Amino acid sequence: MKKNKIHAVIEVFGMYFLLELIAFLFSFTFISQIQRDLLYWNYIITILSAAVPVLVLLLCKRSFRSYGFQFKNAKVDMIWALIFVFLIILPSLPTLVFGLATFDITKPQPQYFVSTLIFQLIFTGVCEEIYFRGYIQSRLNEGFGRPYIAKNLQFGPGVTIAALLFGLGHVFNPFYLISGPVEYKIFSGIFAAQFGMLLGLIREKTGGIFIPILVHGLYNGFVSFFSGLTDPIQTLVIGFGFMIAWIFLFIVFIKKYKTNIKEHNSDNSIKAIESI
Repeated sequence: MKKNKIHAVIEVFGMYFLLELIAFLFSFTFISQIQRDLLYWNYIITILSAAVPVLVLLLCKRSFRSYGFQFKNAKVDMIWALIFVFLIILPSLPTLVFGLATFDITKPQPQYFVSTLIFQLIFTGVCEEIYFRGYIQSRLNEGFGRPYIAKNLQFGPGVTIAALLFGLGHVFNPFYLISGPVEYKIFSGIFAAQFGMLLGLIREKTGGIFIPILVHGLYNGFVSFFSGLTDPIQTLVIGFGFMIAWIFLFIVFIKKYKTNIKEHNSDNSIKAIESI
C-alpha cells in the first residue's frame, strides 16, 4: 500500500511540474507570441495538459472509465451542471440588471469574444478537468484510496491534493492555468482551490468528469466577460455564488444524485465523518 502511494505521488507531481516547466519555457518562444497575437489564449499548452495524461493512460493500458471518462448519464448530468452554474452566477445577475456591472463581449474587438468563448467553453473546461479531476485526482485515488465518507459521499486525499495543485497554478497564473504570462496572486489561488474542491467532490459523487467539465467551462465563459465591479465587490459577489453552490452540493446534490456506478467500500478503511 505504501509503495502504491509513493508511485502515485511521484507520477502526479512529476507530471505536474514537468508541464509547468514546459509551459514556462514555451512562453518565451515566438510560437507563443504568434498564438497570443492571433488567438489571445494559449491553446497549445492547454491541449498539452490533457494530451499528456491521456497518452499515459494509453501507454499504461489503464481504464479510461476509472479516470472519469464515462458519460452514461449525460442528459441528467447536463441539467445538474446548468443548475450549479446558475447558482454560482446568481448573485451576479442583479448587478447586471441594475447596471452596476456589464457583460462586455466586444473587448478589445469582436474576434476576442469568439476566441475566448471557444477557449473557455471547450479547451479550458475540457482539458483542465481531464488533467485535474480526471488524471491527477483519479491517480491519487488509486494510490491512497477513498477512505472517508461524509454523508453520502465517499472520497480520499486525492480531492484535496488535486484542488491544491489547481489553486497553486492560479497563484502564478491568475484564473488561467498553464497559459502564461506569469503573475502572482495568492487570493486567486485560494479561490481556484475551493472551486477545484467543489468540482472534485462532484467528480467523486458522479464517478465522471462530465459535470465538472461543463461547470468549469460555462463559469469561465461567464466571468471572462463579467466586468464593471471593483475587485473586492466582484470577488464578494462571485464568492457568495460559490457559497450557494456549496450548500446545494451537500443539501441537495449528494442526496438526490443517482448513479449506476458501483462503489467498493472497505470496512477497515472508511472513516465516517459525522458532519461537514
